[in-house]
Amino acid sequence: MRRLLLAAALALPLAGCFDADVTLDFKDAETVDTVMSFSMTRQLFDMGGKPPAEACADGRHELTTDRFTCHTEKTMTVDEFIAEAETRAAESPVDRMREAALVERLADDRLRVTLDFAEMAQGGGDLQEMRAMAGMMRAALAGHSLVFRIRAPQIDETTGTLSEDGTEAEYILPLTAILDATPPASFVTTVTLKSCTLWIFC
Repeated sequence: MRRLLLAAALALPLAGCFDADVTLDFKDAETVDTVMSFSMTRQLFDMGGKPPAEACADGRHELTTDRFTCHTEKTMTVDEFIAEAETRAAESPVDRMREAALVERLADDRLRVTLDFAEMAQGGGDLQEMRAMAGMMRAALAGHSLVFRIRAPQIDETTGTLSEDGTEAEYILPLTAILDATPPASFVTTVTLKSCTLWIFC
């Protein structure tokens, strides 16, 4: 399974100063907009060793004495999104954000989007070192999170929080959760891409 945005966060020497927001907006049966934003301290950005334009490929970035921010938006077909996630070399935070979901077609007009935090949370050396310093790291990571949203004409079911109009599912993952022995529950959302009225007019 493809690594999600959390893998990008775990790959960085986090200092409690990383926040990200990822939205997959399924406009219709064929089109999806991916909107991604992330922010980190200037110190954390400098540790990455990449120039701003490379760290925020295809997006808008801002680098100040205090912070680095990146915002990207991309529109593609659903099939292109699935294919790109399977073939893209995840070399930058933005690349990893574009791999932020496993998308499966259940039918022509139905999809299941899965973010499996349990698989990612197995982690590597960086994560083990963070857990060994859990007390200090928990204080540093407090107040920072990864936010995932799925939008579609109709959300059929979700393990996240469903909006009142039934068109958006949201999952907020506090960064402190990566220090827990028990990984967060998966964010699984099933969507219908065509909005119908009285089950007749689609």
